[in-house]
Amino acid sequence: MSPIIVDSNSLTILDGHHRHYASLIIGLSKIPVILVDYNSNDVVVDSWSLDLREVKTEIIMELFRHLNSKGGKYCIKIGSVELYCDDDIFTLYWRVENIRQKIMSMGYNVVKIADKKGLVLPPIQKQDITLVSSKGLRFPPKSTRHIYKFFIPRDELSLKC
Repeated sequence: MSPIIVDSNSLTILDGHHRHYASLIIGLSKIPVILVDYNSNDVVVDSWSLDLREVKTEIIMELFRHLNSKGGKYCIKIGSVELYCDDDIFTLYWRVENIRQKIMSMGYNVVKIADKKGLVLPPIQKQDITLVSSKGLRFPPKSTRHIYKFFIPRDELSLKC
């Protein structure tokens, strides 16, 4: 198993939620962890965009129209067009996840991409992640992309004792 990455201060899981959850299900008492200082400038948080090229614009617009955006400081955009805004970034990301799942249930392939093309979501700040985590919640899977400016070993570790 590859180690999960955890903030040494808040014990927030940064990378490895699925591995952590799977280890709980199968009853592991210990899993490999790498502790990092999340407040360090050597840990950068980036967001993904959604590649919706194969989805008709009318479908995307209709799905977001149903959310009844009331405005807010966090906005989802395609190009320069704001589709939905909210004052709560946590709510915004879960609404986008629900729409992503609806689009996929229609048979479209929705891929998360690193460049700022397609459906662009507002960046999540480190303090947003730790605040949400402190409430026992988490953002949707693959909402963030953590970039480490130092070496993180990705060797598979044996779980045999």
